[in-house]
Amino acid sequence: AIGVPLENKGDAGSKDGHWNRKAMNGDVMIAKSFGENLISDITLALFEDSGWYQVDYSLSNVFIWGKNR
Repeated sequence: AIGVPLENKGDAGSKDGHWNRKAMNGDVMIAKSFGENLISDITLALFEDSGWYQVDYSLSNVFIWGKNR
């Protein structure tokens, strides 16, 4: 994978600033949530790469959205 697609709809608060729901449904970084949100290794890596956060990958959740699809 080259990367995670970003949200391409919505206003300035969501467009290009959140993961696309079709790719990352259930993750805390989607723009609109409908239920329990998990934090994936991918989101933690984004936070770490930003330089703003030190992350603990042992706190990530098992993320299985779209597995084997």
